[in-house]
Amino acid sequence: MKIASVVSTNKHKIIEPVAHSKPEGKQRNVFGDGKAAERMTNIISQFGASKT
Repeated sequence: MKIASVVSTNKHKIIEPVAHSKPEGKQRNVFGDGKAAERMTNIISQFGASKT
């Protein structure tokens, strides 16, 4: 997808190229692994346990 192909004020000229685009190469997960809450809970639990 070229940037020039999605620059427009026409809704269809923007949506169509984006809807049919395919990323090239391997994509990295920018949102993490979904386990942040679990890791934070473990750290907080360990912190609380060390205060007793």
